[in-house]
Amino acid sequence: MSKADLVRTLCTELLADRQHLHAINAILSAQRQAILTYAQSELDELNQQLMQHYRQLHQHARQRIAGLQLLGLPAAPQGMTQLLAELPEGARQPLQSAWQEMTERLQHCQQANSHNQQLIEMQYDILQNSLPATGEGLSWLYQPGPHA
Repeated sequence: MSKADLVRTLCTELLADRQHLHAINAILSAQRQAILTYAQSELDELNQQLMQHYRQLHQHARQRIAGLQLLGLPAAPQGMTQLLAELPEGARQPLQSAWQEMTERLQHCQQANSHNQQLIEMQYDILQNSLPATGEGLSWLYQPGPHA
């Protein structure tokens, strides 16, 4: 692959990753609603969608690292910044904006994912605290006693 082809591929994948992060953000928002409404089948579907996007992002990240190394650039965000700074003026600005937006979107997705995790943990704690600590499992539901 020529240097120009490699740079073109890295830029194309950058734009694709930005779209993946937009989709992930929307899915995380829908996931939050599904968590709040206990919509398990919807959660399962959303989780599958998330995993597809995560796999694609991971694959592009590995390819980005390899591509930057082949170009003699640091396999880190600085390498991508350096690559984008060397692009012709017409391509530079939109791709630099996409790179900046992608890093901001990634942080937003991480925060949304963390909030969703907290919701799940809160629901789990509520469930655990509402069940008796008898070691009898759910059999207490079917026995007469003081809780009846």
